[in-house]
Amino acid sequence: PYALIGRNTNLTSNAINNNQTTNPDGTKSLNANVTQDYFLTGGLGARLEYQVDHYWLFYYDQNLIYNSDRSQPTSDYSSANNIQLTSLLGVKANVWDELQIGVSGFYTYSKLTASKTFNQQYELYPQNQVGAMVSLGLTY
Repeated sequence: PYALIGRNTNLTSNAINNNQTTNPDGTKSLNANVTQDYFLTGGLGARLEYQVDHYWLFYYDQNLIYNSDRSQPTSDYSSANNIQLTSLLGVKANVWDELQIGVSGFYTYSKLTASKTFNQQYELYPQNQVGAMVSLGLTY
């Protein structure tokens, strides 16, 4: 089991729209550095590992994360607070003591925890993401 805490840049459309100003010609432009908008992130997880032998390691990781929107949206926009549930399945092979190769796949479910406001024309619907990663590690 593990816990995590962090701070992540919030590049949601809510944060970008909230930091725009209308120019005299009717166009809009950013009036702030959107990297100042961020999420405070906290979560819990657990990892199961099975070491077959010196060469093979199989693992499964499950976590639940909550992202708290700190961008202070105006009353026209709801906050982008969201939850994420991620499952990760992978294998690592120790080719030799100094070289490891890994392959993993993941599934993530994301959902906003707030409802959209009357003026807001869009909303992050629950999303499902699937991906994979190949990694190469060297130790010395």
